Amino acid sequence: METDSTEFSSMSEDFSSTQTFRDRTLAFVRVSLGFEDPAAQNSFENDTVITCFDVIGKEVLDAYNPTQIGRLLEQIEVFLDMQALEHRVSLSDKLPTVEQYRHRRMGTSAILLRHATARGCDEEQANERVVGLVNDILSVHKEILIFHSPQAHDQVDSLIPLAFIHTHSAQSATDMSIDIVKNAVEGFEAAASALVASTAGQDDSTRAKTLNFIDGLKSKRYGLDQQAENGALDVTI
Repeated sequence: METDSTEFSSMSEDFSSTQTFRDRTLAFVRVSLGFEDPAAQNSFENDTVITCFDVIGKEVLDAYNPTQIGRLLEQIEVFLDMQALEHRVSLSDKLPTVEQYRHRRMGTSAILLRHATARGCDEEQANERVVGLVNDILSVHKEILIFHSPQAHDQVDSLIPLAFIHTHSAQSATDMSIDIVKNAVEGFEAAASALVASTAGQDDSTRAKTLNFIDGLKSKRYGLDQQAENGALDVTI
């Protein structure tokens, strides 16, 4: 639930209430994923929104091992923490730096959360780097398109307006954002290739898992399924 959005929530101006909601949501998630006493669910019986996660929790417990479930919980915590930070910033009179904004956006975009249970190899940093680059491509690409559309309105807490504060030029701020996407695309290609190369000599099952992981990140769902004539990833802006 977007508790910091006036479009979706009546609590957008009340940080205390929304933080209570986030805290209770996380507490219920911990119970649902088996990290707390199941009897604790009784204290949430009147929270019809929060308890919707129970169905998901049961499916997760059936489908994944403790390590995967632990990673999922960790990314849910990150998502809620970054959402709280985003809400706090929206209620303040201070704007974040570009670096602070991008760090926060990494959590609120939930790309790492969506892929918390999937891994292409046993090296955790390699997995996170590939997913993180996809996050950069998607989030910055989206911001460029929105900024140059009627949807932008007077939104200031987003990448290009924050970059404008430093560049004093809308074009330079846009160019900087395009460079982020370009570098992320190149980085993704290199990281994905390295991940696949690391499985050389391993069994077919391991190689298939890695290839499926990469293909999942390049799926139509994320709009990263296009290729240029040389076979490289193609992102149109």
